[in-house]
Amino acid sequence: MSSKPASPNPQMQQAQQMFNSLSMGRKILLIAGVVGFIVSFFPWANSSYGAALPGLSTSASVSESGWHGLGFIAVLLFVVAALWVLLPMLGVSLRGRLASLPPNLTEARLVMGAGVLALLCTLIFMFTDNPAGVSGSGFSHGPSWGAYL
Repeated sequence: MSSKPASPNPQMQQAQQMFNSLSMGRKILLIAGVVGFIVSFFPWANSSYGAALPGLSTSASVSESGWHGLGFIAVLLFVVAALWVLLPMLGVSLRGRLASLPPNLTEARLVMGAGVLALLCTLIFMFTDNPAGVSGSGFSHGPSWGAYL
């Protein structure tokens, strides 16, 4: 057996170099976009029903991920923010594509706007979406743990 360490994967080294070349703000934005995308598959809203009659009890529960209602727009904004970081790494100049925008509207402001819109869509989704579509005695509805992440 050889005790020689395995050679590192060149694609992994290139990805690490590209990530290390990013500014701290872009690293945070990229990680937040990826985490936002992953969390979008978790339950964001939950509705439960429970009823009991003498000798009979029933209950049901339904939940929705971030891919429903306004949560879908929030997820798209997470993805757009992450792509905003990745495109310059791939050699695509965003300023050239957005030349018609005013000079004081920087990339940072556009990304911050996307983040604020994503937060607003998430908050509206959390407090207005009702997966079961019903309310009344025995029903419970509210944001689920995925929305808080």
